[in-house]
Amino acid sequence: MLKAKQIKKAIASSVVALAILFTAVPALSQTVYADETDTPAAEESVEDAQNAEEEGVAALADEESSEESTESSEESTEATEEAAPVVGLQDLRDSGVIAQEGQSNYISFTAEGRRNFDVRGRFGDSYIRSTFSNGGYNTAIQVGENPIRSVRFDYLGQVVEIDGVQVRIVCGLDASGRAVVITYDLFNLTDAEQTVKIGSYADTMIGTNDRARVSYTSNGILMEDNNERSSTYGATLRLMPGNADFTTRWYGYYYSAGNNVFNNVADSSVAYNEDSGIAYSWTLTIAPSTQATRTSLLGLYEESYSVTYDANGGVGEMTDINSPYGIGLTATVMDNGFYAPEGYEFIGWNTAADGSGTTYYPGNTINLSSSVTLYASWVSTRGTYEYVEGMNGQWTQNSTNGLAFRATRVGSDALTFSRFLGVQVDGQDIGPDRFDVASGSVIVTLKADYLQALAPGEHTITLTFTDGDPITTNFTIIAAPAPTAAPAVPATGEAMSVLPVAGAICIAAAGAVVLTRKFRKEEI
Repeated sequence: MLKAKQIKKAIASSVVALAILFTAVPALSQTVYADETDTPAAEESVEDAQNAEEEGVAALADEESSEESTESSEESTEATEEAAPVVGLQDLRDSGVIAQEGQSNYISFTAEGRRNFDVRGRFGDSYIRSTFSNGGYNTAIQVGENPIRSVRFDYLGQVVEIDGVQVRIVCGLDASGRAVVITYDLFNLTDAEQTVKIGSYADTMIGTNDRARVSYTSNGILMEDNNERSSTYGATLRLMPGNADFTTRWYGYYYSAGNNVFNNVADSSVAYNEDSGIAYSWTLTIAPSTQATRTSLLGLYEESYSVTYDANGGVGEMTDINSPYGIGLTATVMDNGFYAPEGYEFIGWNTAADGSGTTYYPGNTINLSSSVTLYASWVSTRGTYEYVEGMNGQWTQNSTNGLAFRATRVGSDALTFSRFLGVQVDGQDIGPDRFDVASGSVIVTLKADYLQALAPGEHTITLTFTDGDPITTNFTIIAAPAPTAAPAVPATGEAMSVLPVAGAICIAAAGAVVLTRKFRKEEI
């Protein structure tokens, strides 16, 4: 009884203490806040903070002023730098990086004094000439409306100024070592935009043949020794653009080359077979104080490979104006220029007339190791199609995967995908949201959610094409198996029985009643 009373007193005391504490906390909080703001010390602290803030603002202003002064100084420096004299091109003779001559196992170049540069090609055990008496290539320039002027160099890498534009020419070998790269650097020293024409020309020949055939290529000029009695028969000289296509290309009588350096040949479809010269140029616009660069390539090849096109039953003629190709060059396959046989259409090129060789398509490139003939490949304009996979397929309801079918165009499988039109199921068109289609012949996959909506049983799928009859096959939807009923008693025997739990609850309740009565007796 004494213990019960003591417990009751302790509880009452705790309640009173808690009430006092909760009552005092707000007041204490207000008192602390008042002390922090209303006392003289607090006021001094606020004043100190204000002073510090003012000092910080002043320091920030000083810093910004300093930064503005620095920026002003930098702008002044930049203005001074912009006003500095234009440097322009640098003379490269003493740089140690510009050679006055160079050669590989295939080609060589040399500086030819005031005629700029010359190129020779390897033929057998010696190097053969590409210009008459190894005279080399001359260079001409025209700035704006000024007269055309010859550019004379004492050495490669020298800088020459003409009408306010600096000119510099250097030569080197390309990465393959089979061609010489000629680099033309230009710098506009004036304070106005300038239109500049720059180009080179030469009295050309191959070896001892001064009448080698000259013609256009798709982007350059080709000279070929096609004289079977010539000691350099089969050799070719090829002019190619470097970093930009030529503005003009000319070939014809050698004495007229210098006068036509900035002109195109009158009729590029006619080859020239007399004592010839060639010329090429670019026209470009150069801003003030700006450098511009153009490059060309010259290759002289001992052996060349031809690419010819055969109609293979079609009608017409085709000529690759870039052929023959020097060793190391690649050929780009041309578009078809033949008329197709009646009832057929063009599908590509093949190295065998019956299509058993290597197939090429327009735009493909060929790395030539020998001459090649490309035969036109023709197929019927009316296709025949057939299933090759998926016929009589089955799909079980609730499956997550789709159902695939593959079909081909007989004899021209590569056309199958491009001629595919659509899908029908049970004779009705279905939208593209209900199937996926992929190339590889043509592969159509009905989606799982669409198949789930179909009734169990047999169905048909039809594929349609733009140039042939539709093709049909069957497939079957299998009903999902019925769900299995769950057992009445847990299979593992690990679940706790209801009776022992209920018994434990009753025992616990009885114990609680007994304890309650005992406490009441003690209080009495």
